[in-house]
Amino acid sequence: MTIRLIHLNLVLRASLFIVFPVVAFCEQRGNGVKRPDEYQLERMVGNRLETSISVTGWKAPEPQRTNLFIYSVSPPQVDEALMKRVAERLNVKGEIEQIHEKTLGHIGYWIKEPNLTNSAKWREIKLWLTMQSFTYSAGDDGFRWDVPHHRPLMSGVPTKEEAKAKAIEMLPVLGLGTNDLQHHDRGLETWSSAATTRYTDRTDRQRKTVVKEQRVSFVQRVPGGGKTVGVGDGGKVEFCFISEGKLSQIDWCFRKMQKAAEAKPKTSKQVTRDLRNGNAWTWKQYVPTTLTITNCVLAYPQGNSWLYQEHVWPFYMLTGVSSGGAAVTLYVPLEW
Repeated sequence: MTIRLIHLNLVLRASLFIVFPVVAFCEQRGNGVKRPDEYQLERMVGNRLETSISVTGWKAPEPQRTNLFIYSVSPPQVDEALMKRVAERLNVKGEIEQIHEKTLGHIGYWIKEPNLTNSAKWREIKLWLTMQSFTYSAGDDGFRWDVPHHRPLMSGVPTKEEAKAKAIEMLPVLGLGTNDLQHHDRGLETWSSAATTRYTDRTDRQRKTVVKEQRVSFVQRVPGGGKTVGVGDGGKVEFCFISEGKLSQIDWCFRKMQKAAEAKPKTSKQVTRDLRNGNAWTWKQYVPTTLTITNCVLAYPQGNSWLYQEHVWPFYMLTGVSSGGAAVTLYVPLEW
């Protein structure tokens, strides 16, 4: 299949104007970068503070003052090579076609391999342009059950470390390497979670637990430094493994970032003033009115794939602790 990118770009822009009209009305700054509006901020960093916060102490490092880049997000394009590479690796049969079913106004392409014995399930590779995401589904949730004997048949689900190794092996297929992923002091930043099934063993009448799937995810590295903070699948690539080590799912939403401008830094006094004036955002519903700031890092929030994000902006991500020991995360924007 050959994609006519000129036509696609025109359709994509028209679709974006219809589906995401808020993007067209972001405030334009002197550096040519659009400032995020309240809609975007709420989907990246939560709700704006409704009350003033008094900072009783600053025990964190001074806010970072260099490499405060604002990134533009490259317009998405159909990557036929990527889709074919993943299809070949995972043995998915089919042609690349535009998605027409239940798109909710989005533009995407897929390879769909029907299940000849069960029409309700199929294998698929999807690349959504307007959602800037890539997914794979094996059409298998990993659940296995022996009905006559009332017992699970799940076996060979990888451990956390085994799943991590398998996921790293898949990175080159996606065109990624470990240098594209976020690291911390202990090495590669990795998140793992397991889904389990509880049942009663009929032989000894004991409640037992069996692992159904093991998920492992990595975070996108910011080119100029700083920490990616993603909502949902934003800035994340996740792999799911089930019985016999089978890869059942990939969810990937890395935004392609290029330096567009540079923000101005703030001092701890300026950040403290922002908190007092309510110029900060948080996901917490309740925030103490007095806090001690114990940590301050440069962060780049990303909304989930449903938020069409033209830029990735820097924030100071603060950890504040109340007198009672309750911790809260706050986001203070830099001078854009």
